[in-house]
Amino acid sequence: MTGLKKIFAAGVALAAGLALSNAASAATIYGELQADAGEYSPIALGESVALDGCGSSFDSNPNPSVQGTLTSLCNGVTDLAPFDFTWSVYEFDGVATYSFLGYVLEETVSPILTTGGASDLIQAAGTYFLSLNVTLSPSSSTFALPGGNTGAFQPNPGNLSPNSHSAFSNFALIVNPASVPEPAGALLLLPALVYMARRQRKQRSQGQVAS
Repeated sequence: MTGLKKIFAAGVALAAGLALSNAASAATIYGELQADAGEYSPIALGESVALDGCGSSFDSNPNPSVQGTLTSLCNGVTDLAPFDFTWSVYEFDGVATYSFLGYVLEETVSPILTTGGASDLIQAAGTYFLSLNVTLSPSSSTFALPGGNTGAFQPNPGNLSPNSHSAFSNFALIVNPASVPEPAGALLLLPALVYMARRQRKQRSQGQVAS
């Protein structure tokens, strides 16, 4: 065997060895979804807020009563395409009643929620809560995890739907009344008003001297 053939054969053997090693180290990891609708600072009516579902994670322990290793859907799962994100908005009366207002149309992990418009879910100042449901699409049974591993869901007693989870935001989204800015026209007229006041004072003092 010539030197070139030996090098080629060695390369093929090395590639095969790496493939077998990767296949041996990769695994299917079972667990359940944990949704997190996030926390939000107060905004003024008319402002927008970027919702954040990146606290949602894959809990690699299939036991629903025990938390295992959490893998962030945004920073750990390599592809979010198999997942569905459904956001809901509720108005809170401050006592005990939550009124469902509708769904956020942008079904992504971080949609933009606008307020104050005629077609917006939030049209008035008040206290609101957000709900996020994360579900693995029915057409997918697994998803990619770091290190070549595969995430999957294994139903078990007491946790029949581990591939779907809903959660309310931990803190309310406070929408304050819109601030009313100073009219720009008044600021433009201010120099003219000052000039007129000074001129009137001057005319009065001249009239007093003449008398």
